[in-house]
Amino acid sequence: MGIITEGISGMYGVILIVAAVVSLLEVMKASGAISSLIAWSRKHFAKSPTGSELVMLFNTTLWNFLTAGVTTNAVAVCGPINSELGQIYEIHPYRRANITDAIANSFSYFMPWSAYILIFIGVAQGLLTNYPFITIPQPIQLFFAIFYPMAIWVVMFVSVITGYGREFEGEGGKVVYKKPGLR
Repeated sequence: MGIITEGISGMYGVILIVAAVVSLLEVMKASGAISSLIAWSRKHFAKSPTGSELVMLFNTTLWNFLTAGVTTNAVAVCGPINSELGQIYEIHPYRRANITDAIANSFSYFMPWSAYILIFIGVAQGLLTNYPFITIPQPIQLFFAIFYPMAIWVVMFVSVITGYGREFEGEGGKVVYKKPGLR
């Protein structure tokens, strides 16, 4: 086998999960579930740019929570939803993408049942044969030890609440920092 064949065969798992998630998203769109979710969010929470961004933040956090922190799933599913929510108030696509990506890549790294935490513990257990003095932590013990992803989530939350760095989409896709009548 060549290097390209090995590279492709090593990506089968990722290819399958992305295909499954994108298929799920399309089924949700075709059934009207996405439209209903956006309409419900808009009616109850997304009544301003701040509210819309909060829905984006919690939508991505919830999806990460439900899928054991697999960021590919969160970005693939929440990206289009968050994009549509942001378009309501003309929040710039950069801002929408940053919220989705930062949240997907923060919360997932400190959940005790996260795939990343479990992989870390699995690798650490493999080291016990050569290094018997290593103490393997429990997943819950790592929750407060992994502070950088928590800090990213908190920074994004504060930025959404305060509007710090909020950008709107102007004419021709230009970045506009203030929109008349919007908070």
